[in-house]
Amino acid sequence: MSEMPSTPPPPAPVAPAAPDIAQLTGWPKIKAYLRAREFWALAGILLGSGLLLLFIFFYLLLPLVTQQGNALKVPNVTSNSSSKQFILMDEGIRLIEEADLTHEIIDSGLFLPDFPPLAIISQEPEAGSEVKPGRMVYIKVNRRVPPKVKFPNVFDMGYNQARFLLENWKLRVGRTTSEPGMGDNLVLRAYYNGKQLKAGDMVPEQAQIDMVVSEGIRKHKVAVPSLVGKNLDEAHAILRALGLSIANVEFVNDSSQPQGFVVHQRPTARQDSVQAGSGVWLKVNGTPQNRE
Repeated sequence: MSEMPSTPPPPAPVAPAAPDIAQLTGWPKIKAYLRAREFWALAGILLGSGLLLLFIFFYLLLPLVTQQGNALKVPNVTSNSSSKQFILMDEGIRLIEEADLTHEIIDSGLFLPDFPPLAIISQEPEAGSEVKPGRMVYIKVNRRVPPKVKFPNVFDMGYNQARFLLENWKLRVGRTTSEPGMGDNLVLRAYYNGKQLKAGDMVPEQAQIDMVVSEGIRKHKVAVPSLVGKNLDEAHAILRALGLSIANVEFVNDSSQPQGFVVHQRPTARQDSVQAGSGVWLKVNGTPQNRE
């Protein structure tokens, strides 16, 4: 019996060849590239390089540029009027430079009478702040000479209103005295360093202004003059000069004095004083017709 010829085994399946990326286009090309080993190797290199650069920037370069860990404290160069501790501009600049900082002077435009000229009145940053070496410290100084302002018209004005107006003009109220005058508490005169002022005079800002105000005539006592033996016109003139007046005239027949002359008065001259503005009663020898 003859043998059957053996059948050769089928060939092993051959894997399809990987497509050539260069020959692809569009989305298939992108997908093929994302699956390629070269892409992931390049992505890993770029990611590692980026992390290394960030590390170098934040932990090496940035501290070196900003000088982290090398902060300085700002010295106190601001004057204190309450404790009378004043720091002048030259001394303040020296303290700032000794602290390895720089400075810039800002014109405050202010003249504060409680501070000496060129005293430092404020600073920025504040004392004790931590800053980098070379940081700028801004200082404001008191003016050397106060600016001048026009003296406002406060005359015949109530004291409180005049005080408010002076303060608005950056002037200060000094000594206030009073004297008899028409009205109550009205400004009669004003002085600066003993010189009488008028509206429009130039005075230094923050100058201290002394004022004289009226008390109102009825707040003063006036000695009663002797009017007996004076004619009616003389009596009227004497009383008016003292801030008094004739309250009433009674004509009587009294030969102790000539016709038209005062024979009696009330209050009498022996009385110490009366309020300014008071009236005096008079008795005059004669009749109203005699006066005419």
